[in-house]
Amino acid sequence: MLKKIIYIVIKGIKYLGSLLKLDIHIALKKPNSKNILIDQYALEGSFKNDEFINLYYEGLKLTQMEDTDNFYKQCRSYTLQQMLTQVLDSGLEGNVAECGCWKGHSSYIIATILKRYNFNQIFSIFDSFEGGLSSKDFQDTNSRKDLNESELEKEKLSFSSLESDLHKVLNPFKFYTLFKGWIPERFNEVSEQEFIFVHLDVDLYQPTQDGLEFFYPRLKKNGVIIVDDYGYSQFPGAKKSVDEFLMKNDYSIFLKLLTGGCLIVK
Repeated sequence: MLKKIIYIVIKGIKYLGSLLKLDIHIALKKPNSKNILIDQYALEGSFKNDEFINLYYEGLKLTQMEDTDNFYKQCRSYTLQQMLTQVLDSGLEGNVAECGCWKGHSSYIIATILKRYNFNQIFSIFDSFEGGLSSKDFQDTNSRKDLNESELEKEKLSFSSLESDLHKVLNPFKFYTLFKGWIPERFNEVSEQEFIFVHLDVDLYQPTQDGLEFFYPRLKKNGVIIVDDYGYSQFPGAKKSVDEFLMKNDYSIFLKLLTGGCLIVK
């Protein structure tokens, strides 16, 4: 009887998840195994008043993106900030780029750190702005492939932002340039530059591929590229693109993160 009740409860939970477009997996706990709970405040004791955490929340508030806060995003931002400061501490000189800025949370974080280091190069930011995400192709299909055309369009536009709003967010900084347009339409405008740090947050297969193929040859030795969407089931194309790229190119370090994202050190 108990097994039947458990079965009905599990089936009900999965059904509710399907209505919310969630893919829920439930497994029985093994004897003597420990429960693992992801708590976005779990590390608060270790990182309270940490400058990277403080900057993360400062940018979150400034861009009015508090509703996007979660443990995984905190971890990815912490890694991004650590890698950028390590590159700058190494004395490597060159330009910085970001592809896919949304409302400017990571843009603000990157620019703030660059300003602390008296950065005197160029921070280039590429985004479609009002257009949101580019269209998915077969490389980007996943558990969300059952979304209808209207739902896909809604998802696409949910990542749109206004160029004017980003200018307001980045008003304190004088070393950035915005390039509005679909990736890679405007890459040619920075083709003569060399880069030390690139943040790719474009979600899908093709723009991730375009970003890697353009920026990696222009990345200085020991420079870093971070791909924000690597390993996320919602956007499997990003992982496919990175994996294919690494099979054809040499690199010093490749690190994939348990909380999503990856980094490549040339």
